[in-house]
Amino acid sequence: MQRTIIAPSHPRSHAPCTTKNNITMTPKTIALCLSALLCWALQPVQGGEVTPATLNASYKSYLELYSSDGHDEQFYALSADLKHYYQERQMTDEYYTTALNEVLYAIDHGHASQAMSKARELLGDMQLAGYPHYGRVYAAMGNLYESRGMRRMAERYYLEAIDNTDPRDEAVIIGMYSQMASLKMLDDPYCARKWNARYAESSQRFPHYRLLYLFIQTLSAFALNQPDSCLRAAAAYRSYQQAHASQLDDFGATAVQCVTLASQKHYDRALRLLDRPDTNLDTISIDRLRVLICRAAGRYEQAMAYAQRNADRIDSLCADLYTSNIDQLEADTDMARLQARSHERTMQFFGAVLAFAAIVIVLLAVHSFLRHRGRKLLNEKNRQLQAALSMAEESDRMKTEFVRSVSHEIRTPLNAINGFNEIINNREIELTDDERNDLIGRIRDNVKSITSIVDEMLHMAEKGATDFYSRTDTVYPNQLLSSLLYSRRDSVRASVELYYTTKVINRFCLQTNEEGLRNIVGHLVGNAVKFTTEGYVELHCELSPSQGSLLISVTDTGCGIAPEEQERIFEQFFKADSFCQGIGLGLTVSKKIAQRMGGDLILDKSYSKGARFILSLPVTDGADGAATK
Repeated sequence: MQRTIIAPSHPRSHAPCTTKNNITMTPKTIALCLSALLCWALQPVQGGEVTPATLNASYKSYLELYSSDGHDEQFYALSADLKHYYQERQMTDEYYTTALNEVLYAIDHGHASQAMSKARELLGDMQLAGYPHYGRVYAAMGNLYESRGMRRMAERYYLEAIDNTDPRDEAVIIGMYSQMASLKMLDDPYCARKWNARYAESSQRFPHYRLLYLFIQTLSAFALNQPDSCLRAAAAYRSYQQAHASQLDDFGATAVQCVTLASQKHYDRALRLLDRPDTNLDTISIDRLRVLICRAAGRYEQAMAYAQRNADRIDSLCADLYTSNIDQLEADTDMARLQARSHERTMQFFGAVLAFAAIVIVLLAVHSFLRHRGRKLLNEKNRQLQAALSMAEESDRMKTEFVRSVSHEIRTPLNAINGFNEIINNREIELTDDERNDLIGRIRDNVKSITSIVDEMLHMAEKGATDFYSRTDTVYPNQLLSSLLYSRRDSVRASVELYYTTKVINRFCLQTNEEGLRNIVGHLVGNAVKFTTEGYVELHCELSPSQGSLLISVTDTGCGIAPEEQERIFEQFFKADSFCQGIGLGLTVSKKIAQRMGGDLILDKSYSKGARFILSLPVTDGADGAATK
């Protein structure tokens, strides 16, 4: 959506922070104050070009510069004049509105790093001045992150904007709700509709927001793969637009026409329409819409190509933003050091001026205020740099953890293979045939362990959680699951029994991805067999009470999972037993594969005799033999 210059809102207030400073009279501080006084006296007066007589003309020029390209210097200069005019007359709302427009200008003209710097500086200025209306600044930062494809960060700042906006300011609240709905409409359409519903009734009083509401309803219906609902919403959009043509423009008309064509299965025409510049969608949303259209048309390779291109674009934008921020923080730090050295020389230069005692008393108070403000700004910059460093350290920690885990898992069987091999080839050690065969068998088992670890890493790289699992295979659960379970007969201990139980009839079939189902159930059964020394392992299949999904559970009587570790069991590289074989990715990948197949994988925390994992998969309408036993 296109941003516009905004007016000040009235968010709920926050108490400003105050501090107390003790002032000490020393020769160094006296010299500093005299230096600051002389520098202040020699400063040129700026911002005096705007007067009450020229205000209207200046503001008109300001609006024209905001909407044009290539006039950054003139825009910021005029903005500084306007802020000075408002500040002199204590017009606080107008002053901060003009400062916020500088942030929006930088976003709209592609200066992401500058926009972020100005937004943070504006928040610091508001906090220092005790002006608590932060909502619009948070909204601007949400716009910035959304333009860079960083949807989670955008959502975080939009929620901050909502929390810091007065709920009585109806128009602004509707704007925030619609921004959240627009952010989610293609990636999480269910969530988008919840946000859209929050202002459905109140949007009746604001034609522009009502049109936006219908626009989001149309695109979210298409994202939900509901063509009939999409066509009805599109018809309502066009009808409302025609009925209020005198008040509304054609915002979103091209995108609505595109999803209408796609819902009518005119996929090529819909894709060509997205090449037009008037879709009112950003490039990231356009590529996302292309992916949805190609998926609806069954063109999965083309959809994957668009998805990859979109991911590359987001990675490029994020990397550019992070690099710009780090460079800006380093430049600010270097400038602070230079200013500190220059300040020290200035204090030394004015050290002899001790006679002006009367002036010193006044300047000490000024120095204390400036120093306090500078310390707060420097602390804020340091916190920003620390946050960037923390992100880099977290990435490095993940890589180190992966290498450590894989190295440990491969080194153990390799050491065993090397030791057994030395025994076999040592002529000084006499071995019987049974002993030699036993050692060869152990070598073979350790080779299988290494092969299993390598296969797991290859599977993560080639068919991991980012792969697309289409639900186009017809699977008979009873036959598939029983064969997967009983194929493990040779690997279980003698004290462990294998059971397969079911509540669905044998002719019941399911439309899903067979390979994904095999991977998930195979890993769950393998874990259960590995951690169960006595008792049983049970694989169970049944329909949910509403018959909306198929539930597949794997239950064992093994060592179980400690309560304090249950929340982390699906994290990457997490292992409840660090001495057990594996690199800690199986459950993570299995859960994400289940989600790609439209279902989910959870741990049943109520079961305490071992461990029980439950896999749920969606059952399409008209599934054959859906009756239970």
